Amino acid sequence: MDEKPGPRLHRVVHAMGTVFSFTVRDAPAPAVRGALDEAGALLHHVDTVFSPFRTDSAVCRVNRGESMPRAWEPELREVLDLCAEAHRRTNGWFAAWRRDGFDLNDLGKEWAVERAARLLRAAGAEHICLNGGGDIQLHGGPWRMGIDHPQQPDRIAAVIEHTMGALAVATSGPAERGCHIIDPQTHAPPSHGLA
Repeated sequence: MDEKPGPRLHRVVHAMGTVFSFTVRDAPAPAVRGALDEAGALLHHVDTVFSPFRTDSAVCRVNRGESMPRAWEPELREVLDLCAEAHRRTNGWFAAWRRDGFDLNDLGKEWAVERAARLLRAAGAEHICLNGGGDIQLHGGPWRMGIDHPQQPDRIAAVIEHTMGALAVATSGPAERGCHIIDPQTHAPPSHGLA
């Protein structure tokens, strides 16, 4: 990410098997620092609910047929409903359901990025860049964002410039964790070379 110089806050949080980075420019620092703390706590909470990498997460518990804390049910239901809507709108190309249960990590991560951005905006932040492992929200501007080349990690495939308002961009590819795009019809990586 590239932005004009100016006062800024930066925070990195490791959650959901990836890295979340926050950059906030030209913001009232005390309020935004508190919101960054809240956003970090939110991401760790979302990890306990949606992560397929934690055996104690709600998703892993439900996939094993176990119970989970009732307090997690509204969030789980909200993301499941969003997944069902994405499945319908893409004619089945987006699927959170796998042979061995469901995986809400992708849409759960986008949901978490949206929630974290709301916390920062409510604290008075106007210029925000929030990147959650390729799920990005930009508020204010200007921002320049480079998208990694999927087959050549040391190269940029495209640059997106954002000047004002809000923009959300989601990318997925093999650069960070290997191939994790699965064809919902074959339950295998795409055979047509999609990167």
